[in-house]
Amino acid sequence: FTQQFYIQLILPGFMTSLYFAPYIYNRITKYIDLGKLVHVPHITPTDDVITASLNQAIGSSVGILLVCYPSFITVVLSALSCETFLGTGTTAYGKTLYLRIDPNIQCYDRHHTVMFAIALVCLPVVAISPLLVGYVVVRGLQNQKLHLEQWLDRFGGLYKHYETHYLFWESVFMLKVFFLV
Repeated sequence: FTQQFYIQLILPGFMTSLYFAPYIYNRITKYIDLGKLVHVPHITPTDDVITASLNQAIGSSVGILLVCYPSFITVVLSALSCETFLGTGTTAYGKTLYLRIDPNIQCYDRHHTVMFAIALVCLPVVAISPLLVGYVVVRGLQNQKLHLEQWLDRFGGLYKHYETHYLFWESVFMLKVFFLV
């Protein structure tokens, strides 16, 4: 479980950073002429290219959040769930606790403490995500930005499948997944 825990938490962040790489590159090359540094002809990106790469990065990150959300919740909550098992010994402080998903891992030892701390940091992100998704969609609806190209590129994955009266449905679905797990 330990390897699975770290992989499932690191992989979405790594994937998101890959999507932001073109945006970061375009921002840097706009202000620094890399052609002078490496003696290669270089085309300075326009603001439209920079905005398009940012829109793509945000849209891809939202997609990754939607796809990875159920497994992300499961892994974070599993790292926080300890219990005693029949036939296990006791310590000076009482019964020994083991990770529910993997009874080979003793709770609150040095390996589990690291996992526990990471899970506590990730828990607010997991809990706030459905509210943030709902806020983004409602805010776009109030400002009548939902059909603008920039807004569609960034957040369209959250609402373009739904009719106008049900735009918030993705956040309801995420809350349902959160409470089911």
